[in-house]
Amino acid sequence: MSIINAVAYYRMSTDKQEDSIARQRSQLEPYAERNGYRILRDYIDEGIAGDEEEKRKAFMQLMKDAKRKEFAVILVDDKDRLMRFDSITQGYYVKQLRDAGARLETCSQGRIDWESFAGRITDCVLQESKKLESQANSRRVMTRMLMMANEGKWLGGPVPHGLKLIPDPVLGKRLVPGEPADVRVVRLIFELYANGYSMNALSRELAARGVRNPSGGPFWSTATLKKILRNRKYIGDMTWNSAHCGKYTSVSAGQIKTTDSRAPGGKNALQDWIIKMDLNEGIVSRELFLRVQERLSLNRKAWVELKLNRTPVIGGGQYTLAGLLVCGNCGARMIGMMNNGQPFYRCASYHHYGKRACSANMVLHRKMLDCVVRKLQEQVLNPACLEKVRQEMRQQIRDANRERPERLRELQKQIAVLDRKIGKGIERLTEIDKDLLRDVSATVRAWKEEREKLQRQMDNQKRGSDQADMEQTLDQAEAHLWHLREAIEKADPMLLREVIREFVSKIELHFEKIQAHRKIRSPFKSGVIFVRPQSELESHLDTAVGRNR
Repeated sequence: MSIINAVAYYRMSTDKQEDSIARQRSQLEPYAERNGYRILRDYIDEGIAGDEEEKRKAFMQLMKDAKRKEFAVILVDDKDRLMRFDSITQGYYVKQLRDAGARLETCSQGRIDWESFAGRITDCVLQESKKLESQANSRRVMTRMLMMANEGKWLGGPVPHGLKLIPDPVLGKRLVPGEPADVRVVRLIFELYANGYSMNALSRELAARGVRNPSGGPFWSTATLKKILRNRKYIGDMTWNSAHCGKYTSVSAGQIKTTDSRAPGGKNALQDWIIKMDLNEGIVSRELFLRVQERLSLNRKAWVELKLNRTPVIGGGQYTLAGLLVCGNCGARMIGMMNNGQPFYRCASYHHYGKRACSANMVLHRKMLDCVVRKLQEQVLNPACLEKVRQEMRQQIRDANRERPERLRELQKQIAVLDRKIGKGIERLTEIDKDLLRDVSATVRAWKEEREKLQRQMDNQKRGSDQADMEQTLDQAEAHLWHLREAIEKADPMLLREVIREFVSKIELHFEKIQAHRKIRSPFKSGVIFVRPQSELESHLDTAVGRNR
């Protein structure tokens, strides 16, 4: 009998004895000897599930080596050691093995027939049954975990710094304050951050005080600090399902959902979390924790805005139009840059994410500033425009005076409705459950703010507008407009920026795409200046000036 070159593949996903590599080897090596196979090498994946093929480095290497046609047979103890996919994914790998002239043979099922119609159908059905078994196992595990989470039981994972686990007759295990020194460190982190320390400043302060991080090192990373500051276990809450943990199942609104493909990873929405409040003894007050979460949320929003719109200089510096210019192609801000001592603006999407987000749209600072100033001079400081503003405002005042009685009645009705709502809301505050107290109080506050806003509008309506008030307002507005020319003549960047922003809300830029040999150029084509309504002038300047191209 001729000797056939073969390779052996071993895989185990758990520490169970029946899955061990030693047990598989004890079956596979005698099988190879009985059937005339010479094992050239072993491929071993440990602690990896069968349907996570991309994580199985040995399996992926085996697929690469098969293409070199060094062996004709792959030996495994059981087929699910090599493949535990659905039939579509299996077909992708079987095609590669067949093209390479390699076949699969197992100790438990014998040779796997991929050549005949009956063999392929049988193997497909068996493979799908393995997939269904994986889904069923995933659902059973997730169901059990959901039940334990609803009971407030500890479901494993790392114990947060400053806490420790102790046995509990009801919960099995529960968290309590750990070493006093670690507890003080956690409280210090929360207090410093709540009092205005940034992440970097907080890290430096801890290092300066000689406080070691949870791993014993001298430096505290931003990731470690954020992980501590966001952990609800420090206020005694037990949480589960904050991030996806099931293979083919997920928990949404307290219900188990099964998917045919692997469920996506990542964070879950807050409404899908399982939260058991005040289950353990916290080491940080809930009030302090909520203050920290509010600041983290605000800083996140500010960071996103800064990342998309930042310029090299705080406050804009010489980049007078920073924060006003918008890329007409993708809607991102144009950020100030410097090249060979010459300032210019570039699309933030392209700058941060490259050509997959937008083109390399850019415009010179001097060219754009001259254009904006010229358009504002032509339109806003034009005597005909100023006279048009006066005419518009006179007409608006006459119309407002005619409509004032009806508007007053409408405002009085709205205020009366809010008064009734506020009265009922205040009465309910003494009756509702304490868990709903915060939400009801916030609603009543919102009603009061809306009432104050309507009251101000009604007071303004009662005062009305006469010709003298209008003329005074227009004189002030015109004086402010002429201030723009003064700023232009002085060429003071700070003064010019302030004045331009008084009149302009944004400037939308549009660019061409020109193919030049192998490169694509994006020269500036046109722009639209969006004029900002000015206090009491409101829509009048919009009407008079409009959009300047």
